[in-house]
Parts: sequence; C-alpha cells; structure tokens
Amino acid sequence: LSYMIPSAKSQPRKEYVWTDSKELKVCLVEDDSRDIVNVTVEWRIQRTPEELMNTIQPLVFGKFLAQAGMVAEKRIAERLSSAGIPVADVSYAYYDSQRSLEDEKFSVSVSVAPDHMVMALKTLAAVMAGIDAGDVREDEFQKTDREYIVAQEEAAGNLSGNTLK
Repeated sequence: LSYMIPSAKSQPRKEYVWTDSKELKVCLVEDDSRDIVNVTVEWRIQRTPEELMNTIQPLVFGKFLAQAGMVAEKRIAERLSSAGIPVADVSYAYYDSQRSLEDEKFSVSVSVAPDHMVMALKTLAAVMAGIDAGDVREDEFQKTDREYIVAQEEAAGNLSGNTLK
C-alpha cells in the first residue's frame, strides 16, 4: 500500500501566513420560500500555531468562542423579541484550525422577515460590540459554561437524562 500512497512528508504543504485585518464579512441571503432573510456576520481569526495544536489552547479558545456565541444568541433573540420582531433563528458557528489550513472563522446569524433585516443587522452589531468590549456578566458566563458542558456531553452521547446544575 505504501507504494500507492505517497507519504505525508512528500506532499507539498501550503505555508500559512496570517494577514491582520479588522474587516468582517456581512452576508444577507434571502430565502423566498420561507419569506425570511438570513443576516450573517463573519470574523476571521488567526489560526492556532501548528506547535500549539496538540495542546489545550485550541480547546479552550473554542470553548470561549462557543460561550460568546451562546451569549450572542440569547441577547439577539431577547432584543429583537422585546422590539416586537419575530425571529426565525439565531445561531453561531466556529470553524477551527483543525478543519482547514486557512484562517479560523466565527460567525453569528439571525433569520428574520425581510422588512426587519436592517434592525436585525443593527442588533447583531450592537450585541457583538458589547461582547467585544467585555460586557458579559458573570451570571451569563456561568450559565453558558453549564450549557456548553451539557452540549458537549450530548454531542458525545454521554448524557443519561441527568442535567448539570
């Protein structure tokens, strides 16, 4: 078999180079079949250096981004709901260094009716600016910490009907 598959060392490897940028990507996707618009804001993040990939650093960084995403989901849903704007969905996603040789990415999305698109984008921006400025209360953080642990256990199939409190 080794005659048919070249070794990993013989494969040319694209060198990763981080280009610092404060840019973010905003996507507005209309779903005519459901009469909603999906508003997504995506940030690029420098990938974990290769020498740290086998350490706890990627795991801890991913956990904190997940918790920021959980806080964002709740805040966006609450603010839009209190403004009387129905929300079809709020979600976050994190694409880490283990998925590709490119930059890591973190995004937050909200789906609303097309006439509420601008308010959804403003709310998403305000919520993420607050989180970026460190405006996360201790009780919010503790709650997302428990939710993160439960979600990880569910994903691993280890939850037997008990919840952590």
